[in-house]
Amino acid sequence: MATELTTAPPIEVSEEFRRTRCPDSYYLKVQLLDANMNVVDTFDTGVVQQSGPCDDNGTWEKVSHVFTGYGKNTAPVRYIRWEDGGMDSEWWEGHYGVAMRKAVLKVRKNRLVNGDAADNTLIGWTLTENGGDGWLVTGSEFRTSYSWNNRTQLIDLYSAGYSQASLASTPPIFVSEQFKRFNCPDTYFLKAELLDTNMNVLAAYDTGEVSQTGSCDNNGAWEKVSHTFTGDGPNVRYVRVTDGGHDSEFWGGHYGAVLDDAVVAVLR
Repeated sequence: MATELTTAPPIEVSEEFRRTRCPDSYYLKVQLLDANMNVVDTFDTGVVQQSGPCDDNGTWEKVSHVFTGYGKNTAPVRYIRWEDGGMDSEWWEGHYGVAMRKAVLKVRKNRLVNGDAADNTLIGWTLTENGGDGWLVTGSEFRTSYSWNNRTQLIDLYSAGYSQASLASTPPIFVSEQFKRFNCPDTYFLKAELLDTNMNVLAAYDTGEVSQTGSCDNNGAWEKVSHTFTGDGPNVRYVRVTDGGHDSEFWGGHYGAVLDDAVVAVLR
């Protein structure tokens, strides 16, 4: 497990909250820590004020998050610190505050091959467009050029160890990736598809072409794109991920969108 944590695997956290009678308040805060107790990453809902009438029909509200891309330039995660809590809004004696259940903490496996460019190669990916000066992999990042650089990867969930019976229960399937401009605002996209055995598309998530914003400098921040497929039918076998980008300057070299930390994880 210690070796696995050096690869910054997806870490799923979730919990459910419900008002006991009147709308209550709750929070959930989870921190990833290294061996020296330094904070590597944090998910924090802040104080959430529920809404609705005062009755006994409150429904459960699920809060969830998947940590990804937290391993760059940091020590490996060793500890996870979990905080949650709540209170009522009536200020009544007894226990009329928020109810909590089903707290989940699981280390998941990234089913994509080479989603983070850790070995500075494009292994695992099929290039579908290699325009401009082509793809460049350096510094554990994927960089694009002045014309479209696109690629795809197909994951066979049966080969990954999931049986037809286990997939029939339609477990949530999480996909995410991070993008950054190299200099000026660039363009990127991410598309994920769930396919059956005959390669028919059952569900799809597509950002479309995203044009970044900001000034031309070297201080571009990572933009995380994510989506969770839920309840998309019992016949899923494959997940196909396609992504790509290009620059806005039309310069020779590799000044286009930077891609990193692509993840596909089955959340069950």
